[in-house]
Amino acid sequence: QLASRAAVAFYVTQGTMTAALRAAAASINQPLYERNVSGPGHGQYAAGLLAILALREAQLTVLLSGPMHAYVLGAQGTQHIFDTLSGRGLGLGQTTPHYFSQLQLQADDRLVLCARMPAAWETAVQDASPASLDATRRRFMSLTGEDVNAVLLQASQGTGRVTIQRP
Repeated sequence: QLASRAAVAFYVTQGTMTAALRAAAASINQPLYERNVSGPGHGQYAAGLLAILALREAQLTVLLSGPMHAYVLGAQGTQHIFDTLSGRGLGLGQTTPHYFSQLQLQADDRLVLCARMPAAWETAVQDASPASLDATRRRFMSLTGEDVNAVLLQASQGTGRVTIQRP
């Protein structure tokens, strides 16, 4: 429901891409904040970590809220997107803390999104050698036995169609 609410907020917001992304994040923050204010009691708060990506032609705009990490693994090397301006996450205040980044995305660039990056991945993300999406996934998963919540994406030229692979 929150993802649907964010999509609606994004598409009905007129103006810049960043204004639409801000509106989408705020639409998620508000119900989390209301739940926390009227919730069961002390110490039982829901905090959301959020990464929203919007692509227009080759320009990728990233909104991060909470301690999220985004890595772009490309032919030109690795770019780490992270900033403390993104705050502690959604639902902890009426304002929506966020951090924006924009970059040019090339075909075959891979993106890794993760809140808690396993220590073994810190070195692996610096090796941006070209590899398929599946090879990259296998390499990352072989490096850790930790329970990992992450997203791995690969850009490709085409019509905007998204292909989802299940592990």
